[in-house]
Amino acid sequence: MAREKLGREALAGLDGWSLAEDGGSIARSFTFSDFSEAFAFMTRVAWRRRRSTITPTGRTSTTR
Repeated sequence: MAREKLGREALAGLDGWSLAEDGGSIARSFTFSDFSEAFAFMTRVAWRRRRSTITPTGRTSTTR
């Protein structure tokens, strides 16, 4: 699949990133010490996104 090939090529120089399940985008997981830290990170991403043409998708989950 051409889309998957492009995704793998994009990963060549990106440490910590992997090809997402859809085969056409890349993904990375982050772990934070608490909800407040995670929320602050997501807020920083949202503010930076305003100046970009890239639309990131964010998802949070908690584990204890």
